[in-house]
Amino acid sequence: MATVEIHRPPNNYFDDALIHHLADAFETPDKNPACGAILLAAEGKPFCAGANFQSRPETNQSQTASGSNP
Repeated sequence: MATVEIHRPPNNYFDDALIHHLADAFETPDKNPACGAILLAAEGKPFCAGANFQSRPETNQSQTASGSNP
């Protein structure tokens, strides 16, 4: 199992950049036949408070999503 965690507290809003970062983070475990599941988690109280598709500064990947594949 792999874990991908969203790092956008306190509300973990989704936007275009985050969706692209998540797709990138899912690529490696998806290609690993030993990985049977990907757990999507979030830092902060709510998992996701919705989407924000208004213009906002681009964030780097370390602040949006990270993955681990133990």
